[in-house]
Formats: sequence, C-alpha cells, structure tokens
Amino acid sequence: MKQYSCVAVATHMFKLVVAAFALGSFVNHALAAPCDLTNNPPPFVKHDLTGSQASSVSYCELCGYGYVTITITNPYLGADMIDMQVVENLGSSGLTFAPAAPAPVTYSVDGGGAVAGPAPTISGANGSVLTWTAGSFPTLVAANGAANFSTLSITFAVSRASGLTLEGLIAASRQIQATLDYSTNPLCAITSPISTSLDTLPLREPIPLMTKLGRNVDAAQGTGSYTSIVYGNINDDVIWRIRVTNTGRAALQDMRFDDLMQAGGMQINYACPTEAAASGIAAANGVGPGGAGCVAASNTVGAFVVIVMGGLGRLEGGMAAAFALGLLETGAGPRAGGSPSPSFPGPASRPRRRARWPGCS
Repeated sequence: MKQYSCVAVATHMFKLVVAAFALGSFVNHALAAPCDLTNNPPPFVKHDLTGSQASSVSYCELCGYGYVTITITNPYLGADMIDMQVVENLGSSGLTFAPAAPAPVTYSVDGGGAVAGPAPTISGANGSVLTWTAGSFPTLVAANGAANFSTLSITFAVSRASGLTLEGLIAASRQIQATLDYSTNPLCAITSPISTSLDTLPLREPIPLMTKLGRNVDAAQGTGSYTSIVYGNINDDVIWRIRVTNTGRAALQDMRFDDLMQAGGMQINYACPTEAAASGIAAANGVGPGGAGCVAASNTVGAFVVIVMGGLGRLEGGMAAAFALGLLETGAGPRAGGSPSPSFPGPASRPRRRARWPGCS
C-alpha cells in the first residue's frame, strides 16, 4: 500500500488547480466571439486633448497653423475595422483644413511612425467639414488579447478660413466634433456612425507682459542700471526701456506700443528701436543721428513699431524692447549725496489695443 506525504499531496493539488485555471482560460479564450470587445476599451473615436490647455496635443493657433488629432480604437477581439470614413466638423470656429502647413495630414497605427496621409474633401460653411472617405486609411486589425486594442491616430492641420479675420478666432466658438463610420470583418452587429462629444479646441495665443524702467545717462548709469524710479537734474538725458515679454505659445505680431508720459518733470524727444540708437542720441546731447530708426516723439508716443530680431513687430517668444529718450525738465538737486532729489517714475506703458491687436502679419 502506497503512502503519500502531506507535501506530495499539496503539490499534486497545486498542479491540479493550475491546470484547471489554464484550461479555463483556454476555454474562455476559445469561446470568445470575434465581435466581443476587450476589457474596458477606450472610445471608438475621440480627439486627443492630452495635456493642459496650453500644451494640448490638439490645438488651434492665433495667426498661425494648429493641429487636430483624432484617435480611433479597434476594441474587437477578433474583428478588423474596415471601410472607415472619418468626418471632422469644425463648427463655427472659422477653421478649415490648411494644406500649406507643414505635414498637413499624417497618421500612425499603434503608436508607430507618422505616415503622410491623404487630404480630406472639404465642404460646409467656410470649409468647416472635412471628410476622409472609406479607403483613405488602412484597415485597423483586431486587438491581440483581452487587455489590448489597436489604434489609428490621424493628425491634420487647421487655420482660419480665407475671407475671415484671423483675430476673429479669439471670440469664435471652437467646439468641434469627429464622426466615425465603419464596417467589420467578419461582420458584427455594430452601432455606426459614432461621434465624439462637442470638444473645445484649445487656443494658443500670445500673452504679452510689459515693464518700464529708466536710467539717467548723465549720471553714468549704464545699461545694467535700469530702475523703476529715476533721479537727476534739469536737462539730464534719461532713457526709458519698455520691455515686452511674450509668455504665450503663439507669436505676438504687428507689435506696437503707446506711451503716455505725465506732463511736467520729463520731456520725451525720441522713440528708438534699439538701446544703441537711444544711447547715441543721449551721447550727442539729444541730437538724433540719421538712419538709427529713431522717430521724433513727445510725451505721447503712438503706435511705435517694435523691432524684434531684425523684423518688424513679431515676437515668437522671449522678449523685445523699445526705448524712449528725453530730458528732465524740473530742478532736481544733486544726483548723488546732498538733499534727496525728486523722482520721476515712468507711468506704465501699455500695448496698443486696436481692433487688430494682437495683429496678424
């Protein structure tokens, strides 16, 4: 008569449990129909709005090109998605397909490399409806396993439609909707077409910040000595630096500024595009050199064009500056030591806010 130890019995029981589990898994997989879906699949179609408002994968851009990404998911365990037609309705945003943009249409399968895709058929008001007909994109094969699914990502460029003001994008509704129509192989009972919700496309636009500081040239204050309050004597040459910083993710274009200096105490004579030009006038006791880009001004500077990196009024990011040069008019006492001198703080400069500001070149 055979005897079995407790350890041997436990080992046999463990093997039986593992075998039963494996057999159950095999049976469940074998019994899964091709039209069954993977566990907890994402939506069949959605806009990729991953990231924050400022860094979303899909976006539109003031005065430039934006890109929208549609992601299609095949969650079927054994059925391919075929004959896919994709429609993007850009609504009343005034946006339309931008064929001149870099890489106007690309697609990728399962996160692979981007492949150039076909242009859509354009219809609707202001070209707002974009249609990719069946056959525009490859078949999306069935998912491989209960926890997997296949994806197709389509990215296309958009811009404001011709005939509409570019700046109108700021106030326009930017709600968009994508629709997917498809079949399956083998044939499944499906709900098609399927649409996304109304999604709001994030807007990238410039965010200008302005600061104004001054320095007294005749008090030997150099380019690193700008302060919010300037001290000096009558007829001292003072340069005010108006610095514009663009913290937004779109270029600031057609950049101009107005500057309103308070009457009395300070007389502005020139507005200059560079520090060197303003310093040259100050060194010449207020005589404006020719060809320096400076313009005669008064205590009201209107619509002065800011030069950025050799171009007019365009700031992609970082900062740019303009310079106002003038003389102190009021007795001020000694510049250093002695009794305190009156100060002449420069009132805050402000950007020119016209109907086309921020403007688009």
